[in-house]
Amino acid sequence: RKKRFNQSHLMDFTYNLAFNINDDDFETIANRLSEGISGSETVYFSAGKDGGKDGRRIGFSADLDKWKASGSKFIIQAKHTGNPVASCSDNSFHGNKTSLIAAETIKVKEMYDKGELEYYILFTNRKYSGAADSTIRKYISKETKIPIDNIEIIGLETLNKWLNLEANRHIVLEFKLQGYQVPFEFSEADIKEVVI
Repeated sequence: RKKRFNQSHLMDFTYNLAFNINDDDFETIANRLSEGISGSETVYFSAGKDGGKDGRRIGFSADLDKWKASGSKFIIQAKHTGNPVASCSDNSFHGNKTSLIAAETIKVKEMYDKGELEYYILFTNRKYSGAADSTIRKYISKETKIPIDNIEIIGLETLNKWLNLEANRHIVLEFKLQGYQVPFEFSEADIKEVVI
C-alpha cells in the first residue's frame, strides 16, 4: 500500500498546478508520475454527474505483462490549463470537432495505425467526472480503434491523490507544489463586493 506523506491532511494542488506550473513543468510532472504507474492504480472522479462511477481501476492491469513490456509504445500526453476550474466536460476540451481531444485523437490514430502506440495516457489538470471518463475514452477508442482499456485520462482528482503519496513527495518538493502559493489577484467586482 502506498503511503501518503502527510496522513493528517491531504494537500490540494489545484491552484498551484494551474497558476504556478507552466506547460513544460506539467509535462515533466506527468512523465514522472507515469514512471510510478504499476497498472493497478485508481482513477478518481470529480463530484457531480458520474454515470454511477466514483472511481475506476486503471485498465492496464487486465494485460499487465504486455503493458509492462510495451516500452516505447506507451505514449504519454500532458495538457495543462491555467484555469483552476476548467473541466474535461468543457466544449473546448471535448465535445466538438475543434476540441482539444478531437485534435489529439487524430494524432493518436496516426501513431496507432503506424504501430507506434499500444497504450495512451493523457494527463490534465482539469476536473474529470465519471461521465466524462466514459464519454471521452469511448470516443478515442471508437475513432482510433485502440481498445478502451488501453486508454487512460488522468484528471485533477487523480493528480491530487497521487501527488499526496510518499512516493511522489520529491515531485511536490521539486516543483514547489506544497503550501498555498496562489498569486494575489482581485478584480473591480471583488473590491465592490468587499465595500458593499
